Amino acid sequence: MIQKLAISPPFNMTIYQSTGTVDGVSGDHIMLAPSFMVTKKDIDHIVNVLSMVIKKTFENINTK
Repeated sequence: MIQKLAISPPFNMTIYQSTGTVDGVSGDHIMLAPSFMVTKKDIDHIVNVLSMVIKKTFENINTK
């Protein structure tokens, strides 16, 4: 759900989803892959957008 929301407007952020972070089978995680030439401004933007996406995802879950 986080990945689907992140890629949609107004967020327009690509993130990679996967499973198996706890024991190789259970658990979920997302991966961010900014360029090697990333600035503090870029990181701040990534963190802000991802925070909004996560908050909105949980809002959507709680309203169902």
